[in-house]
Amino acid sequence: MYFNPIYNRYKYEWMQPHQLRGALKDMPLALVTLGTLEWHGHHNPLGLDCLKAHGLMLETARKLGGGVVLPPNYDLGLHGASMEYGADYFGSIKTSYNTAMSVANDYLANLERVGFKAVILYGGHAPSGRVAKVARDNYKTRMAVWAGGEVDLAATDYTIDHAGVMETSMMMAVAPDSVDMSRAEETNQDRLYDDLLEGCGQDAREATLAKGQAWVNAISDELAQLGRDLLKQQAGAPTRVKYVGAVG
Repeated sequence: MYFNPIYNRYKYEWMQPHQLRGALKDMPLALVTLGTLEWHGHHNPLGLDCLKAHGLMLETARKLGGGVVLPPNYDLGLHGASMEYGADYFGSIKTSYNTAMSVANDYLANLERVGFKAVILYGGHAPSGRVAKVARDNYKTRMAVWAGGEVDLAATDYTIDHAGVMETSMMMAVAPDSVDMSRAEETNQDRLYDDLLEGCGQDAREATLAKGQAWVNAISDELAQLGRDLLKQQAGAPTRVKYVGAVG
């Protein structure tokens, strides 16, 4: 999914200016992926949070037949309690809370300036979703904004995990070649830590592609409906387009 060219038409970074203007005219909805670089076991990539969320955003856009998916953003990362825990694991990148808030606020300001009417801020990393909610509540905007992550969705039964059956399965669905289940073993020879599966959900070995596809399908269905609701709420509302090249 992640590298499938059928999704390129929805990717902000692939658009020429006239294509972005057309997308805004057709469906002025921004789908924003927020996350971090963080240990997700020996079996998953370090960028799982953003890669998973970006795949969900792409599938949401496909189901909507429109919207614009922003590139994965890894700057809303480990801070607070998650920094103290997660940063102990190899490869994790720390981000200060102030940096994370600045990134979220800058996204909202720039998306409004471009001309979007509605935004979904999706945190693939749980603390990223919490930052997104604070930004949504504090930033004064004409746009309709939904912010959150898996824990805020009925499709996941309002639960999350860390590199367990849910995240690992979804990663299989988004980018199958990125997951190596042969490495999700207690007896890993390059063992770094003392806990079972080394910082991951204890049920990671129950992950399957079919489970991942089911979660991706259910979550993207729910996000697509959220997008429709946001756009309906903003129907007819003006936008703030404030820079050279915005028209023509």
